[in-house]
Amino acid sequence: MNESLPVSVIIPCYRCKVTIERAVKSVADQTRLPNEVILVDDCSSDGTLEVLQEIKYRYNSLNIKVIGLEKNSGPGAARNYGWELAVNPYIAFLDADDAWHRLKLEIQYKFMTSDLTIDICGHDRSIIKKGLLSENDADSIIIELQPTNIIAVHKRNALLRNPFACSTVMLKRNIKYRFQDEKYHSEDYLLWLTSLLSGLSIFYLKIPLTFSFKEPFGEGGLSKNLVAMQRGNLNTYDRLHGMGLLKTCESFFYKCFSLLKYTRRVVVSSLRRLLAKDG
Repeated sequence: MNESLPVSVIIPCYRCKVTIERAVKSVADQTRLPNEVILVDDCSSDGTLEVLQEIKYRYNSLNIKVIGLEKNSGPGAARNYGWELAVNPYIAFLDADDAWHRLKLEIQYKFMTSDLTIDICGHDRSIIKKGLLSENDADSIIIELQPTNIIAVHKRNALLRNPFACSTVMLKRNIKYRFQDEKYHSEDYLLWLTSLLSGLSIFYLKIPLTFSFKEPFGEGGLSKNLVAMQRGNLNTYDRLHGMGLLKTCESFFYKCFSLLKYTRRVVVSSLRRLLAKDG
């Protein structure tokens, strides 16, 4: 049996009792298991905490820790809480409504440890929709990391768009930056940008190792509220400017570009709803 990887998997949980087992099962199915899995319930009111306790005993191949927070503070705060409890040198984040390809941890950990100067790494994800690629089909695909799939994340590109979703990220536990507590939208983007603009080394792997079951925006979860998403995004640029990581002119430019993206998202989401209604 393969030795477990020195990785702590952190899953923030909020009213997710319908999807959380799928996420945990995808961790249990990894070709290399993590050393620990931390499930942090963000003060759910639908029985999620009880479901997490049941999952802990059902998936005894995993070293699962279940934490229940007394106050709802958002996914960033929940991830931070798990981060502080983590005992391994590497951390991987997974959202409760996503899942992983079975090779995710093996491939990403090997890449992270191939160059100890790498601080953060994210990768592609596949959108699993009914009638299209199924999770089983996607998980059966053997994925190999090639040099052409390894891309260094640079400031300009990252400021134009979030380079990767949180469920794709592995990072060093000892980096000094954290998610912003009680920031419910764009909290991950703020962390990536703060880290990048402060000089940390961030890479993107162009291989799909995470499965999402909804569109990136306008369909479900926190991303469903496009207005709140946009406010969170603009707030991210304001915070970077306040920290001295963005000049005033840069902040203005990227906020304007963000507003253009928001307009496009509104149009795309409206078209989706119309097509779904007609269908």
